[in-house]
Amino acid sequence: MRLLDLRPETARVVTDGQEREVPIEDIKVGDHVRVRPGERIPTDGIVVSGHSGVDQSLVTGEAVPVEKREGDPVIGGSINGTGALLVNTTAIGEGSFLQQVIRHVEDARALKPGILHLVDRVLRIYTPTVLVVAAQAFLGWLTGSWLGTGQADVGRAVFAGLSVLVMGYPCAVGISAPLSIVRGAGQAADLSLL
Repeated sequence: MRLLDLRPETARVVTDGQEREVPIEDIKVGDHVRVRPGERIPTDGIVVSGHSGVDQSLVTGEAVPVEKREGDPVIGGSINGTGALLVNTTAIGEGSFLQQVIRHVEDARALKPGILHLVDRVLRIYTPTVLVVAAQAFLGWLTGSWLGTGQADVGRAVFAGLSVLVMGYPCAVGISAPLSIVRGAGQAADLSLL
């Protein structure tokens, strides 16, 4: 979803008691914007007057509207509920909450392939090494039992080889990197961190 899809093309700016329709690009920090019921809030800001339930599910995921009154912050892209609001613009463009979220998501996307690339490089060496060590464990137990007792203990040799494979198989490393990224992002979201 693009940021432009979340903003209206125009907004009603109130200056000296006069309301006029202006393109969204012409809004400046400090402008007062009137948001009617059912409209998207065009910019981040603080409610100057009015009372309404605002659908912030875009940001919080919560479907229940949040009550907004004078002095409460609002996030651009949220949908105004039943009441009219007058909002003092506090952030536009790159400084807006949605732009910051988009930038952080793009940064995380750029970081993820780098980590996975590193894991892939490690696995290219790790996988053959584990297979060789497992084969050596199998042959070592097979040869050692035959030299020690005169009879090869195949069961114990298979157990030794399988033990090395189970303990050192690269699936754990291959799965743990993406899972740790997802888990870390989830914990950050629980702590309200972007």
